[in-house]
Amino acid sequence: MNTKTISQQIKECLENKDKATIGFNKEMTYIVTSMANKNRKDETINEIKDKYMTAKTENPDCIIIYAGPYFWKYREKIKLGDLNPLLDSDFREEITEIQDTLPDYSNMDRIQTIMNTVKRSWHLLAPLEQETLKKKFKLMVAHYATYVGAEKKMKELKKIDKN
Repeated sequence: MNTKTISQQIKECLENKDKATIGFNKEMTYIVTSMANKNRKDETINEIKDKYMTAKTENPDCIIIYAGPYFWKYREKIKLGDLNPLLDSDFREEITEIQDTLPDYSNMDRIQTIMNTVKRSWHLLAPLEQETLKKKFKLMVAHYATYVGAEKKMKELKKIDKN
Protein backbone atom coordinates (compact mmCIF):
# COMPACT_ATOMS: atom_id res chain seq x y z
CA MET A 1 0.00 0.00 0.00
CA ASN A 2 1.23 3.45 -0.91
CA THR A 3 1.61 5.65 2.16
CA LYS A 4 2.09 8.87 0.19
CA THR A 5 -0.86 11.21 -0.13
CA ILE A 6 -2.23 12.01 -3.55
CA SER A 7 -0.82 15.54 -3.34
CA GLN A 8 2.63 14.12 -2.51
CA GLN A 9 2.40 11.74 -5.47
CA ILE A 10 1.32 14.58 -7.78
CA LYS A 11 4.26 16.66 -6.53
CA GLU A 12 6.57 13.72 -7.27
CA CYS A 13 5.14 13.45 -10.79
CA LEU A 14 5.73 17.16 -11.36
CA GLU A 15 9.32 16.78 -10.17
CA ASN A 16 9.83 13.81 -12.53
CA LYS A 17 8.36 15.79 -15.43
CA ASP A 18 10.65 18.72 -14.63
CA LYS A 19 13.74 16.49 -14.46
CA ALA A 20 12.77 14.81 -17.73
CA THR A 21 12.22 18.17 -19.42
CA ILE A 22 15.58 19.48 -18.23
CA GLY A 23 17.34 16.29 -19.38
CA PHE A 24 15.60 16.23 -22.76
CA ASN A 25 16.40 19.88 -23.37
CA LYS A 26 20.04 19.38 -22.36
CA GLU A 27 20.45 16.63 -24.95
CA MET A 28 18.53 18.54 -27.62
CA THR A 29 20.64 21.63 -26.94
CA TYR A 30 23.77 19.58 -27.53
CA ILE A 31 22.41 18.31 -30.85
CA VAL A 32 21.22 21.73 -32.05
CA THR A 33 24.49 23.38 -31.03
CA SER A 34 26.58 20.64 -32.65
CA MET A 35 24.70 20.99 -35.91
CA ALA A 36 24.98 24.78 -35.86
CA ASN A 37 28.72 24.48 -35.21
CA LYS A 38 29.16 21.99 -38.08
CA ASN A 39 27.16 24.25 -40.40
CA ARG A 40 28.34 27.72 -39.40
CA LYS A 41 27.48 29.20 -42.81
CA ASP A 42 23.95 27.79 -42.81
CA GLU A 43 21.85 30.76 -41.72
CA THR A 44 18.71 28.64 -41.36
CA ILE A 45 20.15 26.28 -38.75
CA ASN A 46 21.76 29.17 -36.89
CA GLU A 47 18.46 31.05 -36.85
CA ILE A 48 16.73 27.91 -35.58
CA LYS A 49 19.40 27.53 -32.90
CA ASP A 50 18.69 31.06 -31.69
CA LYS A 51 14.93 30.46 -31.69
CA TYR A 52 15.40 27.10 -30.00
CA MET A 53 17.42 28.72 -27.21
CA THR A 54 14.70 31.34 -26.76
CA ALA A 55 11.94 28.72 -26.71
CA LYS A 56 13.91 26.60 -24.23
CA THR A 57 14.24 29.60 -21.93
CA GLU A 58 10.69 30.91 -22.27
CA ASN A 59 8.81 27.59 -22.27
CA PRO A 60 11.06 24.58 -21.61
CA ASP A 61 8.16 22.10 -21.83
CA CYS A 62 7.42 23.02 -25.45
CA ILE A 63 10.59 21.30 -26.65
CA ILE A 64 9.81 17.90 -25.13
CA ILE A 65 6.10 18.15 -25.94
CA TYR A 66 6.62 18.82 -29.63
CA ALA A 67 9.93 17.09 -30.37
CA GLY A 68 9.54 14.05 -28.11
CA PRO A 69 6.98 12.18 -30.24
CA TYR A 70 9.32 12.20 -33.25
CA PHE A 71 12.04 10.41 -31.34
CA TRP A 72 9.56 8.14 -29.60
CA LYS A 73 8.35 6.77 -32.91
CA TYR A 74 11.87 5.46 -33.63
CA ARG A 75 12.71 4.48 -30.03
CA GLU A 76 13.39 0.80 -30.73
CA LYS A 77 15.90 1.59 -33.48
CA ILE A 78 17.45 4.41 -31.44
CA LYS A 79 17.91 2.04 -28.46
CA LEU A 80 19.82 -0.30 -30.79
CA GLY A 81 22.00 2.59 -32.01
CA ASP A 82 20.44 2.55 -35.49
CA LEU A 83 19.61 6.14 -36.38
CA ASN A 84 19.00 5.42 -40.07
CA PRO A 85 15.18 5.27 -39.86
CA LEU A 86 15.16 8.52 -37.87
CA LEU A 87 17.62 10.23 -40.20
CA ASP A 88 15.91 8.91 -43.32
CA SER A 89 12.54 10.32 -42.26
CA ASP A 90 11.41 13.64 -43.64
CA PHE A 91 8.83 13.75 -40.82
CA ARG A 92 5.98 14.51 -43.23
CA GLU A 93 4.09 11.41 -42.07
CA GLU A 94 4.54 12.33 -38.42
CA ILE A 95 3.43 15.90 -39.00
CA THR A 96 0.38 14.71 -40.94
CA GLU A 97 -0.52 12.30 -38.12
CA ILE A 98 -0.53 15.00 -35.45
CA GLN A 99 -1.28 18.15 -37.50
CA ASP A 100 -4.77 18.61 -36.08
CA THR A 101 -3.47 18.51 -32.51
CA LEU A 102 -0.73 21.11 -33.03
CA PRO A 103 -1.16 24.76 -32.18
CA ASP A 104 -0.35 27.22 -34.95
CA TYR A 105 2.87 28.21 -33.21
CA SER A 106 4.32 24.70 -32.87
CA ASN A 107 7.00 25.21 -35.56
CA MET A 108 7.26 21.57 -36.54
CA ASP A 109 9.11 22.67 -39.64
CA ARG A 110 12.02 23.66 -37.41
CA ILE A 111 12.29 20.15 -36.04
CA GLN A 112 12.36 18.95 -39.65
CA THR A 113 15.14 21.41 -40.43
CA ILE A 114 17.20 20.35 -37.41
CA MET A 115 16.87 16.68 -38.32
CA ASN A 116 17.60 17.35 -42.00
CA THR A 117 20.74 19.18 -40.89
CA VAL A 118 21.73 16.17 -38.76
CA LYS A 119 21.14 13.95 -41.79
CA ARG A 120 23.16 16.22 -44.10
CA SER A 121 25.97 16.59 -41.56
CA TRP A 122 26.15 12.97 -40.42
CA HIS A 123 28.97 12.16 -42.84
CA LEU A 124 30.94 15.16 -41.57
CA LEU A 125 30.96 13.78 -38.05
CA ALA A 126 33.82 11.71 -36.74
CA PRO A 127 32.84 8.24 -35.47
CA LEU A 128 33.18 9.45 -31.87
CA GLU A 129 30.84 12.37 -32.59
CA GLN A 130 28.33 10.00 -34.18
CA GLU A 131 28.45 7.76 -31.11
CA THR A 132 27.94 10.78 -28.87
CA LEU A 133 24.86 11.81 -30.85
CA LYS A 134 23.50 8.27 -30.68
CA LYS A 135 23.82 8.43 -26.88
CA LYS A 136 22.09 11.81 -26.85
CA PHE A 137 19.16 10.43 -28.86
CA LYS A 138 18.91 7.42 -26.52
CA LEU A 139 18.84 9.73 -23.51
CA MET A 140 16.16 11.88 -25.15
CA VAL A 141 13.96 8.81 -25.64
CA ALA A 142 14.45 7.86 -21.98
CA HIS A 143 13.62 11.39 -20.81
CA TYR A 144 10.53 11.45 -22.99
CA ALA A 145 9.38 8.10 -21.57
CA THR A 146 9.78 9.48 -18.03
CA TYR A 147 7.89 12.64 -18.98
CA VAL A 148 4.98 10.73 -20.54
CA GLY A 149 4.84 8.28 -17.63
CA ALA A 150 4.72 11.09 -15.07
CA GLU A 151 2.07 12.93 -17.08
CA LYS A 152 -0.09 9.81 -17.29
CA LYS A 153 0.24 9.03 -13.59
CA MET A 154 -0.54 12.62 -12.68
CA LYS A 155 -3.76 12.56 -14.72
CA GLU A 156 -4.81 9.33 -12.99
CA LEU A 157 -4.08 10.82 -9.57
CA LYS A 158 -6.07 13.95 -10.35
CA LYS A 159 -9.07 11.80 -11.32
CA ILE A 160 -8.81 9.94 -8.01
CA ASP A 161 -8.43 13.23 -6.15
CA LYS A 162 -11.67 14.57 -7.68
CA ASN A 163 -13.67 11.60 -6.41
